Amino acid sequence: MMSKIARILCLTVVGYGLLLDSQAHARVEMAAQRYLDVKEGIKDVAVSHNGKWIYVLTPKGEVMVYSGSGQFDDRIEVGKAVDSIQIGPTEETLVLTSSTENRIRIMVLDFIKKINTAGSPFKGREDAPVVITVFSEFQCPYCATLAPVLDQVLQKHQGRVKIVFKNFPLRNHRFAMAASAAALAGHKQGRFWEFHDLLFQKVDRLSNETIQETASQLGLDMERFKKDMQSEEVMALIRQDMSDGAEAGVAGTPSVFVNGRLLRDRSLQGFDSVIAREGKQTLEANPPSEAKKR
Repeated sequence: MMSKIARILCLTVVGYGLLLDSQAHARVEMAAQRYLDVKEGIKDVAVSHNGKWIYVLTPKGEVMVYSGSGQFDDRIEVGKAVDSIQIGPTEETLVLTSSTENRIRIMVLDFIKKINTAGSPFKGREDAPVVITVFSEFQCPYCATLAPVLDQVLQKHQGRVKIVFKNFPLRNHRFAMAASAAALAGHKQGRFWEFHDLLFQKVDRLSNETIQETASQLGLDMERFKKDMQSEEVMALIRQDMSDGAEAGVAGTPSVFVNGRLLRDRSLQGFDSVIAREGKQTLEANPPSEAKKR
């Protein structure tokens, strides 16, 4: 008798002997095994290319979303007519097929990331309803191009937006790590955003010398600055930012999240659109009281 709880076996390597040809044999043993219990039942399964997400189509017409480790994340209503699911060309794309309706539906998922912003430099209203988190670095020309756009966004949406800076120095940029450390050292003297702006003005000629010149230009306490720049506290902050970025799926810079959603259109119009949507959702989730309406 089959169990009432449908069971899916994932991340399993099985096999005890593999015949390669008449001359050679190779032995394959089980390396890992996990079980994921799905009480709702199983109709079809798809796993993202990077292994981060497992999608289970249930007979009830829902797609259950699990992390690669098997932790339940969310469910999506797709309808009982859907009988198979596949991963599309990107990690966020699902291809849903209905044989009864002779229809293929392409669904793009919008994952909301929980990003730690505690202690990170920010500008704008601290409790603003829209939080724009930017993973950036100072030797990236695209990050430098984005900086003035963010200033326009902040000015246009004053009181509604907070911009948070997270360091994500890339390994192939020789001075990016030093620049991140320098900006955070400047932050300890209350001058992060001035340091930020000046470094981006020098993005095409960034060096250890220009970093030191920037600190001097801002009139920082140089002895304290150099000490803070080399401190374990500052290095730990950068490592935490990079870890937070990796957890959110950041692979390059700049990467921008608006209330946890990855923003693909980083033009001013793209920001305007998503801020309007987020503002509407916030209002619907927290409608004003009668007193506030008066």
